[in-house]
Amino acid sequence: MGIRTRIILSFLSLLIAPFMIVFVTLLILNSNAFGGSVQENLLNLQTQSTDVVNVFEENYTLLNQSESLNQVIFPIVEGSFNRVLFADPNRVIQYDSSGLATGKSLSELDTGTGELENFDEDVYIDNVYKGTLVLVPEFDLSRAFNLLVALPIILIVLFILTIIGLIFVLSKILADGIINPLRELNYAAERIGAGDLDFEMSYDKDDEFGKLCTEFDHMRLKLKDSLTKQVQYEKSRRQLIASISHDLKTPLTSIKGYVEGLQDGLVTDEDTYQRYLRVIWDKSNRLNHLIDDLFIFSKMELGEFKIEPVKVDADMLLDELLSSREMELKDHDVNFIVKRPIPTAKLLVDVHRIGQVLDNLIDNALKFTKTKIEVFSTIEENKLAVYIQDDGVGMSEDDLPYIFDHFYKIDKVRNTNAKGTGLGLAICKELVEAHDGTIHVKSREGRGTTFKIMLPIK
Repeated sequence: MGIRTRIILSFLSLLIAPFMIVFVTLLILNSNAFGGSVQENLLNLQTQSTDVVNVFEENYTLLNQSESLNQVIFPIVEGSFNRVLFADPNRVIQYDSSGLATGKSLSELDTGTGELENFDEDVYIDNVYKGTLVLVPEFDLSRAFNLLVALPIILIVLFILTIIGLIFVLSKILADGIINPLRELNYAAERIGAGDLDFEMSYDKDDEFGKLCTEFDHMRLKLKDSLTKQVQYEKSRRQLIASISHDLKTPLTSIKGYVEGLQDGLVTDEDTYQRYLRVIWDKSNRLNHLIDDLFIFSKMELGEFKIEPVKVDADMLLDELLSSREMELKDHDVNFIVKRPIPTAKLLVDVHRIGQVLDNLIDNALKFTKTKIEVFSTIEENKLAVYIQDDGVGMSEDDLPYIFDHFYKIDKVRNTNAKGTGLGLAICKELVEAHDGTIHVKSREGRGTTFKIMLPIK
């Protein structure tokens, strides 16, 4: 039930409930205290009292025969009057249906019993006043009239007490639905302000505040996850700086050493000379590759990275990019295989960036493969699919969801000798998606890894 509905029902209860209680009270009093409607009872008694007077006048001659007169009077007064008295003009009681006050003064009886709320009817015989007939009702009219006089005060007090009771009850209900969740939200905000995100919102009712508390808890979880990622990101950034320092220093040191060897004339034969040059070339390429990765990463971080696509033939592009790697890896321990023919298709791509993606994936495969790397391509669903497959150590299922994350270095787990910044695969994913393409990976531990690039055909 919504908060608005609760408030509306609360106001309606305050308006309707007191009147309903007063109405029911009136019905109960009318039924129990008066035996029905007071006005109706009075009219009936008035009618019956007239009947009693008529009968009494008709049987006036039986005045001195109480038993005979009782037999005539009782059937008429049954259920209405419990006592009938007749007093002469001197107010001396000549007849009492109960037989208790005959001969006594009516005034004395009134003073002694307090039964003042009776029906007094004059009795005439042949238009001559004979006395007064006093009819005593079965219920106490004085009590009824006193109750009627006090009834407005009783109803007002009952009305006020009902409103006060409803206010307490409804305030408790509204407090549970409004104040309690507000307190919890305030407490949660204080906890978050203090940097404590390890708590849960307990208010889960299906109302506006329940939804607000649920969304607030979702925000807390997202904030907690964001802060956790930020901490990890900062840690990875520091690791990156350390890794970059090492990765820059190591090849620079090697290049410097080999150049000094050449300058000092330590190389005397052609084979050693060419080997020195190859090492310098490899280390320079590694530096260039690292610097390019850092450049792309920084541009992506700043939101300034852009590609410059041109329309090219897929077979010519891949043949050119892969042929250069075939030459580089000709004397390598790993067998680098490019399966031809390459499908013919038109692509709209940034040639340099696609080359960078292939180089990253091939270099990644070189770190972990055992004997070979195969590259082949097909046309699938109007897209060019390029596969880079190795027979290396593979990856675990736990690592696969994270390998395209920035700074994630799976080699820390499976091979501490493989170096890297943890940016290569993340950059590959960014570059492929910048071309409206996709990149996927399949891998099994000990069975190798296959990367699949999908580029749209124009």
